[in-house]
Amino acid sequence: MLDGIGASDPTASVNRQLFLGTDRFVEKIPDKINKAVPSREVPRQQRPVKSLAVHARDAADRDGAIRAAYASGGYTLEQIGLPFGLHYSVISRIAGMRYSNAK
Repeated sequence: MLDGIGASDPTASVNRQLFLGTDRFVEKIPDKINKAVPSREVPRQQRPVKSLAVHARDAADRDGAIRAAYASGGYTLEQIGLPFGLHYSVISRIAGMRYSNAK
């Protein structure tokens, strides 16, 4: 405890208001939690979601990654657009195209 005196606040690094750890650690959390039945007691913004990098890696294409990230509810349109270099209005249009190509 004495080593922590004067150290920076570790809660400043809390991810998604719930996890304290590196991005790599936080990305592993959803695999360890039963995602089929999320607790209604946990606010949506605190539920674990995949990182944008994982959405991009797992999707067949850019638009699929954008739609998956948007559907997760864990990111704003602007947050999704930044790594893709797209304006949030473009992200909104892509996310809204969810069923346009499906038959």
